[in-house]
Order: sequence, then structure tokens, then C-alpha cells
Amino acid sequence: MSGRMRTEEIYQTLKDLSVMELSYMEYHRSPEDYLSLQMYTEYFQNRVLQEKKLYRFYFPSPLQNTRSTASLKDLTQLKSSTNIVPGYDFSICKQFNFPGNYLHNCDYYTFVCQMEGEGVLSLENTQVEMKPGGFFLIPADVNYALETQPGSICLCMNLRHSFIASHAQELFSEDLRMTRFIRETISHPTQNRYAALKSKPSEEHRRLLLEIFSEYLTRDDFSNIVMRCCLTLLFSFLLRDPETIMECPGEDDRGEKYLIQIIRYIRQNYQTVTLTDLARSIHLSKQYVCRIIRQQTGDTYSTLLNRTRMQIACDYLAESDLSVEEIAYMCGFSEPANFTRQFKKDIGKTPSIYRREKKSGRGEAFS
Repeated sequence: MSGRMRTEEIYQTLKDLSVMELSYMEYHRSPEDYLSLQMYTEYFQNRVLQEKKLYRFYFPSPLQNTRSTASLKDLTQLKSSTNIVPGYDFSICKQFNFPGNYLHNCDYYTFVCQMEGEGVLSLENTQVEMKPGGFFLIPADVNYALETQPGSICLCMNLRHSFIASHAQELFSEDLRMTRFIRETISHPTQNRYAALKSKPSEEHRRLLLEIFSEYLTRDDFSNIVMRCCLTLLFSFLLRDPETIMECPGEDDRGEKYLIQIIRYIRQNYQTVTLTDLARSIHLSKQYVCRIIRQQTGDTYSTLLNRTRMQIACDYLAESDLSVEEIAYMCGFSEPANFTRQFKKDIGKTPSIYRREKKSGRGEAFS
């Protein structure tokens, strides 16, 4: 498997592996047999798997021979050091279509992508059907099990905890429910939490998943950043599609509809907005507006307003030729000096330096 595999080669290999798994199951094994690590070692002794190094579709490195009594049930937590290649934000692998499952957890987030066939996601007190076009994000430390039907293609991305924590806004395009889900599961991890994005099977989704897999197998100097860009695009397509059904069981959705109205009003009136006008527009008290913002985002009204203005200022600086003074006034600042001072505090550099770096292609996006 030298060189970069094309996406259609990746797909055909995934199909072939599903057929090989099905053939291996014809030995009339009981479900308990599939909990033995020795059985997986035997599976990888297949000549084709060895010659073509197809273990890489399942694990970052070859599965080591293990004692025959070792059981998957002994692996109560899977580690990122084992399942994610050093230097990469996440890995991707094919889910085995073998029968039997067991509850375990990971020290990383797991993003399950059901491409073809069906399966079941089991948590401690619930089961969720997985159908083609279904995507499921499982937080770190949550006990779960996957079981997919023979012939299925189910892909799992193992996302480092640190990667999710630092890139949530970028990955989820600042979607309120998803970013809140990440914030809550990082600060207060609890069992039976997951986020589901249920969509119709899409050629765009399929292409991006296979591109990620291709880059992961290639592993050159650019693969990690390309994988990250493809994952961001995948989430963007899912969240933009009005037919995508999002489920976040266990979330506290009080005030969510009001927060959406609050943010919409601030974005539309960022130059002149006041808390009084905002509260009046959605028929709430000023105190309740502030409470909703704090509960839903963790920010104060002033912080949310300032963040919105800074985001818009960054866009103007990067994409227009307006002067810094003009941008300051457009973003609701009566004094350009106050704007420059606030911009440097929030962004870490002056507006002029930010613009120069963005124009030269060296600047980082506002987060």
C-alpha cells in the first residue's frame, strides 16, 4: 500500500474487508468467541491482510500476539496513545462487523459514521439505532458499545480530547447546541450523553469520509491539516442541511430559543444595540436576558456583544479596505483608541498588525 490511495480504492477495500469479516464468521463461532483478543490476532494472520498491511484500516499498528485467555472485556478504557498516531489530532478506522459487544469507554471523543448497513449504539441505559447517514459523537469517559450488521461499513474517528476542547467552535461553525454539548461534556462528564446528527446518505459526506481515510493512510506532512479541514467541512455540511436531525439527549434546552433570538438581534444591530432594546425586542426583562446568556454560553451580555463586534471587525479588516477608524465606528465604538485597545486585548495584536498578517496569509482566524 505504497503511495496515496484514491478514495474509490479506499471504498472498495472497506467493502472487501466487510466480505472478509463475513467469511471469517462462517466458522460457526459463538458471540463469546468474538470477545477474545486471540480471535482478532488470528483474523489478522490472513495472508491478504498481512501482505497489503490492511491492519491499518483498523489499528494504527499491527495487532500484537496476545495470550489466548485475554478478553476485550479486560479493556475497560481505550487510550489515545494506542489508537491515535502521535502528531495527529484524530484517527479513523473501520468498525468490525463481528457479533457481540461490550461496554467500554475511551479517553478521547469517538465520532461514529454509519456509511452503509445498520447497527446499534448501546449506552448504559439506552440503545440507539444507527442507519446510513447517521453520525454519533460520544464524549470521553462515556461507556458505550457498537454492534453493526454483517456487510456494513461503519467508520469511527477517534478525536483527541485536547483537539475537541480547543477546536469546538471551528469544527461546529459556532452551532449553539453542538458547542454547548462539548462544553457540558468536558466540564461535567456524565453517562448516557451523546450527540446524534441524522441525515440522508450524501455523496458529499461519503467523499469527505473517504478523503479523511485516504489522508490518514498516507500520513505525509500535510495529512493532519487536510484531515482536520475535511472534518470541519463534514460538520459544516451536516449542520447547514435543514433536513439534518440533531439529538442531544440529556441537554438542558431551557432558553435555547431565546438565545437564538438574542444572537440574531445582536448580529443585526451590533452598531447600536443596547440591553434595553434587546430585551424589549424579545419581550423579556433585562435581568432574564442576562440570565439566559449566562446559562447558555457562560458569558455576560457585554462579553457576548463585544465578541460579536470583534468577529465582525476581524472580517472587515481581512476583507475590506476600510480604515481602522471607519471600522471602529461601524462596530459601535465612539473612539478608535478604545476599539484598538479592546481589539488588542481580545485578539492579542493591534488591528493594523492583524490586517497586515491576514493580507499576507499568515494570520489566524478569530476564535
